[in-house]
Amino acid sequence: MKIKEIFLANRPDHAPTATDFGAREIDCPCTLKDGGFSNESLPRGGILVKLAWISVDPYMRNRMRPVGPSYAAAWEIGGTIDGFAVGQVIQSRSGKFPNGTFVSGMMPWAEYVILDDR
Repeated sequence: MKIKEIFLANRPDHAPTATDFGAREIDCPCTLKDGGFSNESLPRGGILVKLAWISVDPYMRNRMRPVGPSYAAAWEIGGTIDGFAVGQVIQSRSGKFPNGTFVSGMMPWAEYVILDDR
């Protein structure tokens, strides 16, 4: 199974537009041949999260600027964008977050992400 993710394509010197971002597909490391997900391929304490909501916030404009002093690290060209998100655990090897649990925090902009339970 392929996972879509969003990355920074350019450092805009103007209001950001769609051309400053890109989308790509990567392999999901815990996909079975039938399209399902393998719990065993998750690391111990790992959770597979399907993102449901991604926040787009004003501070993100600063993260598109060149690397330099800032309260938030700049995104790298070609690097996956991250931000505050909410998602649902669909596979878990964590006692803290069983399947179906909703989680929130800083996550990559992707359809699915693998996180640890810390």
